Amino acid sequence: MKKPSFRALPALLAAAAFLGLVLDPAGCSAAAAEGLSLAFTVLFPALFPFFVVSSLLLRLGWADRLGRAAAPVLAPLLGVDGVFAAALLLGLAGGYPVGARSVAALCESGACSRAEAEHALAFCNNAGPAFILGAVGGGLFHSAAVGLALLAVHAASALLTGLLFRRAAPRITAAAPCRHAPAERFAPAFTASVTSSFAAALNVAAFVVFFAVVTRLLTLSGLLPLASRALALLPGVSPAVADALLAGAVELTGGLAALAARPVSRTGALVCASALLAWGGLSVHMQTLSVLGDTGLSPRLYFRGKLTQTALAAALTALLSPLLRPDAVPAAALVPAAPRAAFFVPAAAIGLLFAALLVKKGWKSGG
Repeated sequence: MKKPSFRALPALLAAAAFLGLVLDPAGCSAAAAEGLSLAFTVLFPALFPFFVVSSLLLRLGWADRLGRAAAPVLAPLLGVDGVFAAALLLGLAGGYPVGARSVAALCESGACSRAEAEHALAFCNNAGPAFILGAVGGGLFHSAAVGLALLAVHAASALLTGLLFRRAAPRITAAAPCRHAPAERFAPAFTASVTSSFAAALNVAAFVVFFAVVTRLLTLSGLLPLASRALALLPGVSPAVADALLAGAVELTGGLAALAARPVSRTGALVCASALLAWGGLSVHMQTLSVLGDTGLSPRLYFRGKLTQTALAAALTALLSPLLRPDAVPAAALVPAAPRAAFFVPAAAIGLLFAALLVKKGWKSGG
């Protein structure tokens, strides 16, 4: 008996999408316009600087330096070489898909093995603090406390995912040092970082715009409403929650916007927002796959990691939700505070690693 072939499925999906575009050109154009506005007024300005800095750090060899300083902690805790310290911190600081981009660059540079990179992908690709504190904490819950709590839960769930995957970690190899560190000086590294990061940020924007249209097509086809009604049959899942979860499963920002526009309980909104942030959405996953590109890295562990992190984030948020009141801090008070908090978290972590590196050098020179 022949196994079923799915080679024609992409073509069928593309044909169905073309038919939807023909049947509803005005609605799809409006969805694309909303996606463009979101991409170039919110996401592009936030992601592009982090892309440049992360690429520059990798090209100048700081990933290798930070990794050596963090190796005594990361290796036994998460089962990865210390070189992934920079990728983990940059992923938590820069948001999707900076972490995946950093891991892919480390693999391509020869700083780690392919198996180690695939394992690190399970927990290094995360949402950024600027998005969580500003868009979710301030825009959705109007509370700095909620934003900080969701950020803490997001980081904790990523680390817990790495801890749970510890037993399946590949044996750490004596990988070659990152070839970017000795090979590139600041001027060429900076130029290459800016040009490649601009292209990467445009790539992210393109996915956001396209998946805004995909969400519209899925709604037009009736698949999204049908799936929402089926999900709402589960105990404790209201139609509003089902709509938001499914929209966020396709595109993160659209799901959060749907969560804000529908009547959802405080606890339900907190848990849903945390789960969506951990999952990332189909749009983010496609961006991640595009970042992996020709590296040959398998996304299997990445998807397993995101599912695990989603469950952990939802559970942790459900436990913490009784302690949080979304109206604890007025939304206006978050505006000046969010950029400072978003900068302080990654800056403090990188500063501590840098101090550890200096102390380690001092010990070596003193010995």
